[in-house]
Amino acid sequence: MSKHKIIFYLEQDEDGYPGFGSETVWASDAEATGTYVTDNIPFFAKQATLGDIVMASRTEAGLVFENVITRSANSLIRVIVYNPWSSSSERS
Repeated sequence: MSKHKIIFYLEQDEDGYPGFGSETVWASDAEATGTYVTDNIPFFAKQATLGDIVMASRTEAGLVFENVITRSANSLIRVIVYNPWSSSSERS
């Protein structure tokens, strides 16, 4: 089974977050041509998650995500910490 990197293009917010325009996710070949099973959890991309079957097209940049064919049973939850503690002494 071949491994591929699929490019997910990201939308930046008005503050420029995230600080880059794309993220890559590892994927394996699925049964149909041009479809892949995502093998890792994306950090920023919201379009797919671990185990989803996705369609990607080959471009000069590489394989680019197009859409989700079949959703896995997995969920993706992101936790954002706005005010992290700087040391354990400040917690008490």
